[in-house]
Amino acid sequence: MWKNKNRLLPIALLLLSCISLSCGTSGSGNESPVDLEPFIRQARTEQCSNIRNNLYVIDNKAVLWDRAGNCPDNSYSQTLYGKSINQVLCSHFDSIAGPQTIYYDSQYKGQFDTLIANLDKPDLGLGSGHSVVPVSIRTACTANAGCLSAEYCAKNTGNCDGTGFCVLRPEVCPLASAVAVGDLVCGCDGHTYGYYINACDAAVQGVNIAHKGACP
Repeated sequence: MWKNKNRLLPIALLLLSCISLSCGTSGSGNESPVDLEPFIRQARTEQCSNIRNNLYVIDNKAVLWDRAGNCPDNSYSQTLYGKSINQVLCSHFDSIAGPQTIYYDSQYKGQFDTLIANLDKPDLGLGSGHSVVPVSIRTACTANAGCLSAEYCAKNTGNCDGTGFCVLRPEVCPLASAVAVGDLVCGCDGHTYGYYINACDAAVQGVNIAHKGACP
């Protein structure tokens, strides 16, 4: 009898460990959120996206990017990612050879087929058992702090304290061969800009334009 109890003891301890650790059960609330910044940056910089440009977070563990535009080649695509933009699970796109679908991870084949067949539905055809959260590509802002690290809150000239939209800061500015005094502008930070075409040097610094002409 005692020998049987000794054999049962390790099993009981294993069960207790599983209960305390939830045995790897998902949905414990400790899952890391999706880092949306790389996805939003990619969507905002895509050239062929004037017809559709949508991002969706699915079940807080995958991202679907659906975009379409007036391009002669690769005019549309739907891509399913994991939590990282480097983790491509499935892709469907237009090409010279016609529509192409690639399943990099075959376990997502059924879900991906459902998604691209139901892009017009709020739940993307997944049903009430799944979470589908649209992500805004165009973000309104009042200050640079409301934008991604590579962006600034771009506003119309003279609208220093008003509302704008987050846009990417230029990485390289074309230098003007000659900048007339009348082409200089005064930034909302009180500094004079315009040594680069279209006052690009202000945008690099994340600064909007208060008015044309140099600052006093």
